Amino acid sequence: MTGKIIRPLAIVFLLSLLTFDVALAKGPPSKVTISGPALVGEVEITDPDLLQAFSFYQFENIYRKIEAPLKPGEGYVVTRYVRDGTKLIAWDRAIYYPGPTDELGIVFLEGLIGSSASEFDGDWYKASRYGDTVMRQILAEHGATRTRETSWATLSPITLIAFALSLFALLALVGVGTRVRRASRYTG
Repeated sequence: MTGKIIRPLAIVFLLSLLTFDVALAKGPPSKVTISGPALVGEVEITDPDLLQAFSFYQFENIYRKIEAPLKPGEGYVVTRYVRDGTKLIAWDRAIYYPGPTDELGIVFLEGLIGSSASEFDGDWYKASRYGDTVMRQILAEHGATRTRETSWATLSPITLIAFALSLFALLALVGVGTRVRRASRYTG
């Protein structure tokens, strides 16, 4: 009888610990540094309002995982820090690539720093709208206003091969049609 009560209580307790850990991971970092093209040194962000945009797994929209782009260009390294007692420690690193003016940027989540890892490390994501807006604002304030000239929606090598084969088939059909028409003139 005691086992029937203890087991469900233990499961509830473990689930509450898991929920607490996930909630902590989604909070804002204590500090963010940004480095990359056209920036002089590292830009340090400590404003709590701006740090909200860099919340763990919120800056990169983990619900919008994407394939790795063929040529992402140069990105901005975003390092997030957490407070461990009185000191700040680098917790994880992401690389932000601005998109064209009318498109969200993309983020490569390099991942946790140190010996830990998460299931999101090493993947590509669309930036969240809020994260992208704040990132562009910070870059503009520091004179780094570069955006991508072309859309992220690029043709993959497989699509290019399919296009070339389709074009070849179309040209072959036009050639056959021309020959049939010429042949019908001579027989008619």
